[in-house]
Amino acid sequence: MNLPSEFDPSANLIAHQEDNGLFHSAHTSAALAESLMRDSSWVDVSTVEKIIVAVLDCQITDEDDPHFGNFLWEKESEVVEDLNAVEFMMFRFIPLLWEFSDRLSLQTRDRMYTSIRNGLAAIAQIDVNLLYTNIVLKDICNSILPRTQAKAAEQALARKKGKFWGSKAEQQDTANLRGPKRALKMK
Repeated sequence: MNLPSEFDPSANLIAHQEDNGLFHSAHTSAALAESLMRDSSWVDVSTVEKIIVAVLDCQITDEDDPHFGNFLWEKESEVVEDLNAVEFMMFRFIPLLWEFSDRLSLQTRDRMYTSIRNGLAAIAQIDVNLLYTNIVLKDICNSILPRTQAKAAEQALARKKGKFWGSKAEQQDTANLRGPKRALKMK
């Protein structure tokens, strides 16, 4: 796998040109980092770490900010515009850290653990409509996975959301809602 043509090495993020400037996408860059780590032919972990750090730089780290732990959708954003941005980043970074921590430097791992802990705290503050399938499944996966640093209360909340979502999925007549319930195997 090669770096996409949209990759901006000066920012270590995927960029896209708009009429009003160049913008760097945090969520597509997080996906790129995960894809590169999963590609067995990719051996340049230092590039992946640079991408991870650039994405983590888009996380709100000011504990006094009401969006603490969430992410900017784009590096150039001044504020969190999408409360669900944290779901997309955690959906990439939790499995990446779990599966590939041995390939990452201690500094990157430590930064990811802090980011995930703060991201899970931000997720706990988001009230996602449980029929908003894409986001709620990310929310459940990000919060319930035992490999995360989620506190027991956060895991219990995710289980409750999962069970409620599953019961709503049973009532729906769409494969979109019923299919993932079987994958979750909620009890």
